[in-house]
Amino acid sequence: MPDRSKPFGLSFGKPVAVQELQEGQIVVLDGYVVEAGPDPDDPDRVRVVVVRALAGLEEQRDQREVVLSIPGDMKLGTAQPFNMDLPAPPAPSRP
Repeated sequence: MPDRSKPFGLSFGKPVAVQELQEGQIVVLDGYVVEAGPDPDDPDRVRVVVVRALAGLEEQRDQREVVLSIPGDMKLGTAQPFNMDLPAPPAPSRP
């Protein structure tokens, strides 16, 4: 059991290209939800489209959409900026 009297958590590493990810690595996805709705292929899942929120903090902004299909009852962590300004969320790209 970890000693909870000492600081604990995750140490964030540098971004890695998706094609270089290896099984067992922990990944962190940050982003603005720009679309959420039923997954057309599975009614028990939700299709979520995310555009990275922290992309503006890198040298090269990569705000391409990431599409996820997530079980509808799964919980995800959320966050708010603290002591920092983030680029505004992108305008929806779909009508």
